[in-house]
Amino acid sequence: MESPDPVILPISRLPTSANIDFTETAFFQNSEEKYSLPTPSEVRLKATSSSSYDNPRTPPVLFKFDHQNIIVKYGRYPGVSIAEGQCFWAIKRYLPTVPVPDIYGWRTDQSTGEVFLYLEHIDGVTLKEKWKHMEKDVKEVFCEQLRYYMAELKRFRQEGDSFIGHIGRQPLLDIIFTSTESPQAGPFTSVKNFHDYYLSLVIRRFPNASDVLAPLRAQFPEDAAVAFSHNDLDESNILVSKSDPPSLVAIIDWHQAGWYPEYWEQCKARWGHSGCDWGEDYLSKLLTSQVASSEQVFNAFCTFNECLGVI
Repeated sequence: MESPDPVILPISRLPTSANIDFTETAFFQNSEEKYSLPTPSEVRLKATSSSSYDNPRTPPVLFKFDHQNIIVKYGRYPGVSIAEGQCFWAIKRYLPTVPVPDIYGWRTDQSTGEVFLYLEHIDGVTLKEKWKHMEKDVKEVFCEQLRYYMAELKRFRQEGDSFIGHIGRQPLLDIIFTSTESPQAGPFTSVKNFHDYYLSLVIRRFPNASDVLAPLRAQFPEDAAVAFSHNDLDESNILVSKSDPPSLVAIIDWHQAGWYPEYWEQCKARWGHSGCDWGEDYLSKLLTSQVASSEQVFNAFCTFNECLGVI
């Protein structure tokens, strides 16, 4: 399926306030009652008193307010960030064909450093719950649907000078970087600078291995295009209908999203889902990057992550 024309994402128009309501959304417009978003204190109180809230120390937290039909995702950086909220906002407004929950607003609790994202509740179940029960032909039809949405996402183009970073030129929050106590990951002004950073993380752990690592670093192409990527297409981040055959209803959890070299998402999908049919037979084929299909690039990617101790 060919994608339509590119869509410029005007980064200068992304909302950046620490606290904001999107009053044009259904939450504020369609309710006969004049709802206001729950305060951070109300969210914490409800969540910690709920029987479904098992581990208050594990961020981020997802909690549903049934009577208002919203989900609140909250936690500290990097698990939850305004950048993730900006992803929902931008996709809903500039690429409305891609199914994501609407975002009604966010709050920042300066005293705790927590960010609260107020999201539309989507009725569905995760693909993870359905996948093992789906027949091969049903899986193939479903993945064609997902392939279309991934192609739609690649329509996004940057406004102004190219960079590698989160949606609004913030640091990347890929767990490869945030789970290894690495220095801040960007933003980077070029693909080369991103690759140099990636190499520097490994050299920090193995300072005497630069001669061995240099040939691997050379496998990463400096001329790779920059593409907007979800970057964590696990089955748990895809919501599908409860009915059979399941259809895709929403793609969630955009906290690792951003502008990456176009091969990155596919390499990460292959690396993170090896040994299962979702990763090896379907996901890696959805993300069709010729660069990522190179075994040399993929092997370099895997070796760097192994050196970093990322599991």
